[in-house]
Amino acid sequence: MYKEYTLGVLITLFSSLISIVILGVVSRIYKGKRLTLLFTSVLLLNIIWFSVLIFYYFRPFFPSPSNPEKIYWFEFLVLSLIYLIRFGLLITLLSLILNILGQTISKKVISTMRNSMIILLIIWFVSWIEIPLLGSRYIVDQLMVLTDFLLFAAVITAAVFLRYRATFLPVKEYRRAIIILSAIIIFPMAIGIIKLVIGSSLSKITFVLERSMIYLPIVLFNILSAWWGARYASILSKHDSVSLSVKSLDSDDLANKYKITKRETEVIELICQGKTNKEIADQLFISVETVKDHNYKIFQKTGVKNRTQLVNLINNFKKKVELSELAIK
Repeated sequence: MYKEYTLGVLITLFSSLISIVILGVVSRIYKGKRLTLLFTSVLLLNIIWFSVLIFYYFRPFFPSPSNPEKIYWFEFLVLSLIYLIRFGLLITLLSLILNILGQTISKKVISTMRNSMIILLIIWFVSWIEIPLLGSRYIVDQLMVLTDFLLFAAVITAAVFLRYRATFLPVKEYRRAIIILSAIIIFPMAIGIIKLVIGSSLSKITFVLERSMIYLPIVLFNILSAWWGARYASILSKHDSVSLSVKSLDSDDLANKYKITKRETEVIELICQGKTNKEIADQLFISVETVKDHNYKIFQKTGVKNRTQLVNLINNFKKKVELSELAIK
């Protein structure tokens, strides 16, 4: 058991060093924001993992109080640090995904997220009062599990949406890179959720399998992120300004070429942002049936059959317009 534990730690340490070095070098060479965010995500994830490891290794040097109703301050400080860094990891991964999507978070959503984090932090620090009052730490333990689950679920949801939106990219090599990145993000996080849900049952069956599900997510994320960074850094740098939303369409150019109206331009912009017919209707204050009519007219005028073809067409149209403007300059 001890050998298996030590081997897992060594493999994780090796994968961490490799990924941090490779992504650090790559991000310095290509200087892209997305590579920097990926490097930061890997760094924060490893800080969390090794903070836990250091805590368990150094715990014997900081004996816990004999009285169960006293707070173990070494544990409180380390776990609070880990708890705080988790929010940093969540923000960094979501920033990476949103940057690729070309979307910004509204002030209302930012305010809601900030208030939610503040509430969770207050609950975290207040929950430690349970120890001197009741002699137990149920709330602390459950809060750690809950925040783990929320982090995994939020990142997986965003990455799944990224995977869906990547299909709209017109450049094949860049599209493949983003699809693979979404899988790299989703897979380890999914293993983390499985570990949270059935981890205790696995430990009753086999200790090795249960331990493996602790090391596997971090090792996979390290190795795959390093490989992805080295493999697609040049492609990512080339398309660093490319996003998965289409903004600021030139309605005059669009109208001249396809006879698109101003309202249809607004619908196209929202389609390219991944909005559903219902969301478009709510945003433009029109009915869903009216949106469908606009969709039909847009498809007829541009000669496309579905939304994917429309987004590809608009992306290519914008690219040609930008190139012609550069040629004039």
